[in-house]
Amino acid sequence: MSMGLALARFAVAACATALALPAGASVRVVVHSVDPPGVGLNDPTPAAPVGGNSGTTLGEQRRILLQFAADLWGATLTSDVDIVLQATFAPLPCNRFGAILGSAGSIRILADFPNSPRAATWYPSALANRIAGVDLAPGPQDPGFLEPPFNDDLFAVFNGAIGTDPNCLAGLGWYYGLDDDTGGLLDLLEVVVHELAHGLGFQDFVNELDGSSPLGLDDVFGTFTLDTFLGRHWSDLAPIQRVRSATRTGELVWDGPHVRAQAPYELDRRPSVRVLAPASISGEIEVQPAAYGPPVDAVGVSGRVVLADDGSGTATDACQPLVGNYTGAIVLIDRGSCSFTSKTAAAEAVGARGVIVANQTPDGFPPMGGDDSTIGIPSVGILQSDGQRLRDAIPGVEAEIRLSERLLQGANADGNIRLYAPRPLEPGSSVAHWDTVATPDLLMEPFLDGEASPVESVDLTSRLLADIGWDTCPDSDFGETVVVGRCDSGVGNRVLDSGCTIADLVRGCAGASTPGRFVRCVANQTGALKRRGVIDGVEQGKIVACAAHGRRAPERAPGSAASR
Repeated sequence: MSMGLALARFAVAACATALALPAGASVRVVVHSVDPPGVGLNDPTPAAPVGGNSGTTLGEQRRILLQFAADLWGATLTSDVDIVLQATFAPLPCNRFGAILGSAGSIRILADFPNSPRAATWYPSALANRIAGVDLAPGPQDPGFLEPPFNDDLFAVFNGAIGTDPNCLAGLGWYYGLDDDTGGLLDLLEVVVHELAHGLGFQDFVNELDGSSPLGLDDVFGTFTLDTFLGRHWSDLAPIQRVRSATRTGELVWDGPHVRAQAPYELDRRPSVRVLAPASISGEIEVQPAAYGPPVDAVGVSGRVVLADDGSGTATDACQPLVGNYTGAIVLIDRGSCSFTSKTAAAEAVGARGVIVANQTPDGFPPMGGDDSTIGIPSVGILQSDGQRLRDAIPGVEAEIRLSERLLQGANADGNIRLYAPRPLEPGSSVAHWDTVATPDLLMEPFLDGEASPVESVDLTSRLLADIGWDTCPDSDFGETVVVGRCDSGVGNRVLDSGCTIADLVRGCAGASTPGRFVRCVANQTGALKRRGVIDGVEQGKIVACAAHGRRAPERAPGSAASR
C-alpha cells in the first residue's frame, strides 16, 4: 500500500537558462488553469503577438507560453502517465525594487507506492506516477488552486502584478515571447521552465528552519544531497544536523551520477593554485577568485611563493608596504586588518606576479571582494589549512595560479555540484537550487539575471531529474569516454537530457543481428547526436570506427564510473 500526502510547498525562485528538445522522450503535460473568467490566464486585455507567441489577449499569451514550456519538459521526460500542471497568475509580493516572480512545487508526495525504488521515501507526484506506471491519484482535475481532492500533480503560480501594477518593479513587465529576444523585459518563459522543474522534483521536502520532514520520512532529493563537512547525505542526518547543513556554503553538494558525468560539458573550468614544488605538498588547491583584477586564465602566472612581510604588527597581512624581495614572486598573505584590494596592491607595488590570501579562520574561503581597476595581477583566496601547508614549506615552494584542468566553476574538488546554502538561511530558496557560483549560469540558480536562454538548454537540470528517477536508462554507463568493446573512441561520454549517455545508445545497438547492422545502428544513433549538436563529425567518425573495429557489445559494465 502506498502512502500519500498532499503538500503545497512554495519554492520561491527565479531562473537562469532552459531547454532544448531531445529525441526519444515524451510525456503529455496538461496545463490546468484555475483562474476565474476575466483574470490571470483568462485576462481579456488586448495584446499584440510577440516573439512567436500568437496570442491576441494577455490571458491567451500566458496560456500559450505556459503550454510551450510544458511541452518542452514533455519532450524531455518520459512517462506513460499524463502530468497535470495546475497554473494561475496571481499578485505575489512586489514593490518598486524587488518581487517574487513565481513559485511551484508538487501538490502531492507519495512513499512506498508500487515499484518505489526506496522504502519510506517521499517522491513528488509526477515522478511517483512515472515509476509506478499508473496515476496514483486518479480522478477529475482539482476544482481550484490547491483545493482537494488534490488529483493534479504540480502547481505553479506566477506574479500577475508584474506589467499590470506600475508600483511593481517600477512598471517593468513580462516578456511573453518564445524567442529569448526580451528587449530588457523579464523573460517569463525562463521563469516558467525553472518553476516547473521544481514541481517535477528539483525540490526537497524538509523544513530547513527546524530540519523536520513530513511524517519523519526522508525524500528522494535528500538521498543525493551531500554534506561534505559531515560526509553524509541529508537522508542520513538528524533534523538539527540538516538545519546546520542548510547554511554550509560550499559544503552542501549534489553527488548524483548523471549530474557528475555531465558537469564537465556544462561548466567552465575554475581557477586554482597548483603547487609544483616541493613534491611533498604538490598538487592542486581549490581557491576563491577575486572579484577585482584580471581574471585567471589558462596560461596563468607562476613563480616562487614568498610569505608577506610588511615589518609591522601582523607582518603577514600586507596592510603596510612590503619589505624584502618579491620580484616575480607569488605572495602568500594572511586575511584580515585591511581590504583584499589593498593587500594585492601592496604586493604588486613590489613586483609580485600574483597573490594568494589565506583565510585566518577554518570556516571556508576568503570572499575576495573589492573593486580596483588599477590592479594588474591576479589574486585568489585559499582555506586556512592550505595556507598553513604552504607556510610550513616556505622557502622552496613553487606554484602557479591558472585555470584548472579538472576543477569546475560550481563544483567541489570531487566533481560534485554545489547547492545553494547561503548564510543566513533563505527559506524557499536554500538547498533546492544550484549555487550562484556556477559558470555559466544554470537554469536552477535562485536569481534571474537575464544571461541565460530558455530556448537553448536545460543544462544540468534534466540530469538531476534523471538522478532522482526520471531516467530513461537506469543502468547507464558513466565512463568518461565512449568505449565500444575493447576500442576506446576517446570521445567524451556526455549525458543526454533523457538520462542516457552516448555509451548507452551505442550499447542499445548490441542486439543487431550482424556486425554490419550494428555499425549502421551506431552510425544512425551518432548521426542523430551530430545533427543535434551533441557531438561533431570527427567525434562521430571515431565512435563509428570503434564500432567497426571492436566487438558489438561494450566491455565496460553498465553503471561503471570513469577510470582515472
